Amino acid sequence: MLKKQFRHLANFVDAQCAFRAPALFALWDIRAELLKELIGHLGKTGGVHRPGEIPDRPHQVHRRTFSPDSAVRSPG
Repeated sequence: MLKKQFRHLANFVDAQCAFRAPALFALWDIRAELLKELIGHLGKTGGVHRPGEIPDRPHQVHRRTFSPDSAVRSPG
């Protein structure tokens, strides 16, 4: 009895994997393409730099530097 139930469960899992596997592989392909585009875009724009790291192209850094004057704003 237990062997028959296990075989039924194994067949069900095999059927589900066969049914869903193409969709999962398609999602992985889409994910891979998006990652390639993102990496290519970051390479073109200078990417994300670690704090203290000097970028190769300073004009492409989009973050603002901190200054004490900019932290305190006058009311009004």
